[in-house]
Amino acid sequence: MGAQEFSVYAVAKTPQDAFRKAQREADDYYGHREGYSGQINSKHEFVVVPYEKYKGREAEKVAWELVEQNWRGLDDKWGPAGCIEIKTDKASRIKKSEGVSGKKGYKVYYLFGLAPY
Repeated sequence: MGAQEFSVYAVAKTPQDAFRKAQREADDYYGHREGYSGQINSKHEFVVVPYEKYKGREAEKVAWELVEQNWRGLDDKWGPAGCIEIKTDKASRIKKSEGVSGKKGYKVYYLFGLAPY
């Protein structure tokens, strides 16, 4: 079996909630496939990328640079997923599309990595 890149945006109050939400949605869309869906539902843990790592840069681009650098095991299909909080205008658009625009505490997270496929 190989590895497949995945990425997904999730709106939640915490990174943990975003991770679980993204996993549930992937389960619904891709099914379980015994851990080989190639999506976030194949992951068991995640690491949060500190803001200092991407401050002033496009978070999604930095995410894949970190995978290439194997930062904290991100280039391992059995390793953790990465999680970056999106703090740009894109976050406002995503929150609006999810119906939480203006509600306190909601943030947008970009979850990414490699998963077994």
